[in-house]
Amino acid sequence: MKDTKMAVRMIALLSIQHMLVDFMCAYGLYHDSSIPFAGYVTYNFLAFVLQFPFGVLADHLTRKNRDRLLGSVMMVIAGTLLTVTGSWYAPVLAGLGNALFHVGGGILAIKEDDRSHFRGRALGVFVAPGAIGLFMGMLLSRSSAYAALKIAVSLIMLAMSLLIGVTYSVNSPNYHPTEGKEGKVVPVALCCFAVVALRSLVGLGIAFPWKTTTLLSVLSVICLASGKTLGGLVAARFGMKKTIVVSLLASAICYLLGNNAIFGLLALVLFNMTMPLTLYLLAKTMPDQPGAAFGILTVALFVGYLPTAYRFISQVSPVILGSVSSLVSLVVLLWVVRMCGDDLA
Repeated sequence: MKDTKMAVRMIALLSIQHMLVDFMCAYGLYHDSSIPFAGYVTYNFLAFVLQFPFGVLADHLTRKNRDRLLGSVMMVIAGTLLTVTGSWYAPVLAGLGNALFHVGGGILAIKEDDRSHFRGRALGVFVAPGAIGLFMGMLLSRSSAYAALKIAVSLIMLAMSLLIGVTYSVNSPNYHPTEGKEGKVVPVALCCFAVVALRSLVGLGIAFPWKTTTLLSVLSVICLASGKTLGGLVAARFGMKKTIVVSLLASAICYLLGNNAIFGLLALVLFNMTMPLTLYLLAKTMPDQPGAAFGILTVALFVGYLPTAYRFISQVSPVILGSVSSLVSLVVLLWVVRMCGDDLA
């Protein structure tokens, strides 16, 4: 019971800090209108693609050190410091800080989820607040109280990183390396990569015709974050296979009717429920490499970002892209579940 309470506390701290880190990055990036397009692409490359090599490094440090998760905690703290510094002076530093925080926080979330037998519940809770932070950062980046708000959030972030460090030192969770699924890592990783890249493409490439007010934009972000949170909770309660089938079939139907606001919002909830499922399946397939697992999927996010960033795909109706992507994701994830077996799914 004590370990579970400590795990819940750590996940809560990491989730709040995740929202603040993404808020600070977006807040600084979108405030500066002089940043060229290449600057935004560079920032996203640093923030997402570098999570893979950072994750591989973190896994190596974890295997070599007796205090096995200390390296991940240090990445969370270093990432926070770089994000705060970079948001004031250089987007490049903010991108590096974002990558470091996500890797360190992702490993801690995966390990706390596994240690406390949450069965993926903690993964969606950790990741979901990032979308809210990004949106709020963009929304408030032109605020007249820009500097004051930035100082306040910076101080809160520094305090939160201290709390995370103290919570870890008090908790000192044990880490027990386990064997992965030999021969299944590559196909599972490729499948999860494809699903995440597709989800990123859908999230950036679809233009809902009803999304014309700030209120509807806020509701969209809330639905997106809610879907990520619900995915892990529902799968842990009803099973991975049932969650995948029901959520993605319903998502395909809702995207077909997505030009209506109610169905469009429901589609956002249902489609994003796959987020913690892909992370859970890959992390359980390669349990001694949580950093690499997390990094593989963030590279997929960047790959899904590129077609819309370079306008290979213009903003399109949800009817075709959303529905087809839901069905493709359904088939691919069911295959992953079959490969992983009942012990993982």
